[in-house]
Amino acid sequence: MKNYLAFLSFLFSCLNVKKIETSEAEFKNLQKGFYSGIREKKEMVIKDKEEFLKLWKDLTSIFLPSPEPPDIDFNKYILICVFMGEKPTGGYEIEIKRIFEKKEEISVYVKEVSPGQNCIVTMALTQPYHIVIFKKTKKKFKFYFEEEKRNCS
Repeated sequence: MKNYLAFLSFLFSCLNVKKIETSEAEFKNLQKGFYSGIREKKEMVIKDKEEFLKLWKDLTSIFLPSPEPPDIDFNKYILICVFMGEKPTGGYEIEIKRIFEKKEEISVYVKEVSPGQNCIVTMALTQPYHIVIFKKTKKKFKFYFEEEKRNCS
C-alpha cells in the first residue's frame, strides 16, 4: 500500500497540469426586454458614452417619446449586450446567465429560450434583449450561447 501511495504521489508530481485561473464575476442588470428597435441578432460590448448613446437611440427607437438613457460611469464600467434578433411571436427570451473572468478573456454565458410547440404566445413581433453593467476591463470577450426550447405540454 505504501508503494502504491508513493507511486501515485510521484505520478501527480510529474504531471504538468496547467491550472486555469477562472472566477465567476459579478454584473448588474441594466435593462432586459422583449421589444426594441434592434432587429438583428448580435452581441456587443459598449465601452464609452458615445457608443452607448447610439445604441440607446436604436434600442428605444420604437417608443414615443423615447425614454432618457440611464447615466453610466464609463470610467468604471462597460456594458455587455445581447440581442436575439426579431422573432415572429412572443415566447422568446435571451439572458446573460453568468460571466467568468479568466486570465486572458471574459467568458459570457447566454441562454436563449424559444417557445415549444404547444406554447401560447403573443402574436406580435418581438426583439428580446439583455444589457448588463460590468466592471471596466481591457480583456477580450467571448460569448457562449445555450439554446432551450420551452416545454408547454
